[in-house]
Amino acid sequence: HGSTAELLWDVLQFIACIMFVFGSVCFFDGLPGIYFKLGSVQFIAASLIYVAAAGAHMQELFHHKGDEAMTTSEFLEQLAYLISAVVFAVGTILFDQNIYFGNEQAAAIGELIAAWSFFFGSMGFAIATFFNAVTMSKGKMLEEFPASVSDLCYRLTVMSLFGAMMGSLLFTTGSYLYQPNLSGGCKDWRTRQYDASKPAFCLRIIDQGTVMYVIGSFFYLFTSVCGILKILAIRRALHTIDPTSQKVYECFIKDELSDSTSDA
Repeated sequence: HGSTAELLWDVLQFIACIMFVFGSVCFFDGLPGIYFKLGSVQFIAASLIYVAAAGAHMQELFHHKGDEAMTTSEFLEQLAYLISAVVFAVGTILFDQNIYFGNEQAAAIGELIAAWSFFFGSMGFAIATFFNAVTMSKGKMLEEFPASVSDLCYRLTVMSLFGAMMGSLLFTTGSYLYQPNLSGGCKDWRTRQYDASKPAFCLRIIDQGTVMYVIGSFFYLFTSVCGILKILAIRRALHTIDPTSQKVYECFIKDELSDSTSDA
């Protein structure tokens, strides 16, 4: 796909990140049940967008490289995103207590599986970020684009990588706090006075995990914005260089098409 399709996928992922932000907020304990359902729907929809985007990128790689695509870091990055998004969607469904129809034993098992699904899904996002770092190549941008554009693309790529790293870190930490056997002895946002001169806020463990999710979602949103700005910058610079150049196309799909195996 070309720059227009790449921009479209980035916009869809931007929408998915917004869903993660608002969906995370809906998971705070004490809110009406409709908020939890709304948050679950947003998480599932956002996960499916990531599945579709990863699938489209992997199909593009196979189109250009065939079976050799499986040896590239770009393919492994998208594979990690795809698997993680599926695991996240499954975990979100299992976390909904309403699907167990009052069966407490099934609900307890489902909640435990959901918590670990969130954890391993988040770990998958972290692994995808690692492969994204392997794929990143400043040199080729500098060779093909004017210095001002290539420097901007590189800075945006680095900032995007930082946002993805922080987002996956916070998601992984928050996911572990969703373990049903963890308890902090707190029911809601309130001030507990251990010492009259040193008030402390008490927040349930699961809500502490949700806070991590909210902050992590904002980092992913930041990453998405950087990706969109990068594509727009490249599109503006296209008229100064040969738009059919293979290396220019590489900047759009972030894959080293001329080296089929060296970046794995």
